[in-house]
This record gives sequence, structure tokens and C-alpha cells, in this order.
Amino acid sequence: MRAGLWIDGAGWDKKRVSLVDQAPKVLFYELPVLWITGVQHTEKKSGWGFAATPGGKIDMTKYSCPLYMYPRRCTGALGTYIDQVDLPCGADPPQKWVLRGVCLLCTSASPSYSYPTEPRLVRS
Repeated sequence: MRAGLWIDGAGWDKKRVSLVDQAPKVLFYELPVLWITGVQHTEKKSGWGFAATPGGKIDMTKYSCPLYMYPRRCTGALGTYIDQVDLPCGADPPQKWVLRGVCLLCTSASPSYSYPTEPRLVRS
């Protein structure tokens, strides 16, 4: 079980147990506890709403939501990407959440970087 995940770009309806539109001025929603299990890659269907191959089967009830460590989404050498989590998308198609850039975050606060906040003048 995993608790403490946040949704960015969408809301969560506890009664329907699915993604919903965000309320105005609410940036992050806390996701309820998730039960995480393993699945064989051959059994998993695409949840993006787009078929990888013509005639391929698509699960239009789930959105494969990316999971990041921090709100700053990076996938390079210092990337914060972790994995994909399938979330029920209710009556809306998964493409809606793809276009909105919905993701899960392990924390709603940005990490503190050691970058200087203001430029420093160097005299020679």
C-alpha cells in the first residue's frame, strides 16, 4: 500500500473513485491509499487512449498516469520520473487527461536546490 501521493492537473472524486476536473485555485489533490501489485507486461493493455498497433486493444476506462518525485518533471540524468500508475478515468476518455498533463507526485513541495537566489557580481 502507498499513501501520500498527490494529483497534479486533475481532481479526485472519492464517491465515484475516478479522476474529475480540478476545482478553481486548487493545485494538488491528495490521492487515497493505493494498493500496488505487479502485472505481467503481456497482460497489460495500453491506457493512454491511443492504440500502439492498428487494431490493438485499448482499455478506455483507465489512464496510465506518470508518477514523479517532485512537481518539477524531469526525465533526464537528474530525472524525477518513477513509473506509471493506472487510474480510473470515469466517463471521460484517457486522452483528456493526457492533454491536460495529469501526473502523480510523491510530494507537493519542490525540492530545495542550492542555486543562488540572486546573481553575484565577480570583480577582477
